[in-house]
Amino acid sequence: KPATGEELLPDWAVTKRAGVLIQADRTQSRSGQCSARITSTGPVACLVSRPFAAPNTGRLTMSVWLRVAEGAQQPPLRLAIEGRIEGRPYYRYAEVGALPAAKQAGQSSPLGAQEPPVTPIGSSWTQFVFAVDDLLLEGVSQVRVRFDLMGAGEVWVDDVQLFDLAFGEIERRELAKLITVAEYQLQTRRLAECARLLDGYWPRFLEAFVLL
Repeated sequence: KPATGEELLPDWAVTKRAGVLIQADRTQSRSGQCSARITSTGPVACLVSRPFAAPNTGRLTMSVWLRVAEGAQQPPLRLAIEGRIEGRPYYRYAEVGALPAAKQAGQSSPLGAQEPPVTPIGSSWTQFVFAVDDLLLEGVSQVRVRFDLMGAGEVWVDDVQLFDLAFGEIERRELAKLITVAEYQLQTRRLAECARLLDGYWPRFLEAFVLL
């Protein structure tokens, strides 16, 4: 939606503080007319969606396209999903770009554990996917997606999409194996084994949520 009045990014809440600038940028976009540009000189900067209903599948996958300026330092960015579960705060995230300064200094690893490497953000538009597959089916409310820039940096965000039924490559392979086994059991008249297999979790999940 186009910006109106003081609302820089309609349907999104933004951090408004010294050292932070979050705005629509009409000079950069992967598609459409603009993207969201998040810039910070050091303070945490947050771009947060409006709340939406929790998916009834217990799964939520966010796809987003990101870029940084050519030769720019990698920003410490979190792709996050938040909400409330039975009234308690819920926050899950994946780090991309660079680790925050505190983690680089080892402050979050008192036992000397190494932080896993994070995926850098390129100077051309690149897709990033963050999936949560263990949301509760009840008691979940005020779900939002957010982009938290945890320190100094700059990043452009565009084409945010949400999916309540997305499967990763490993899951798709396992589902294909399950279908192959079920077809074999049916063709060889092993009907009891086939029925037990089709009464399992994944066949019942697909039957409930996938429209054929």
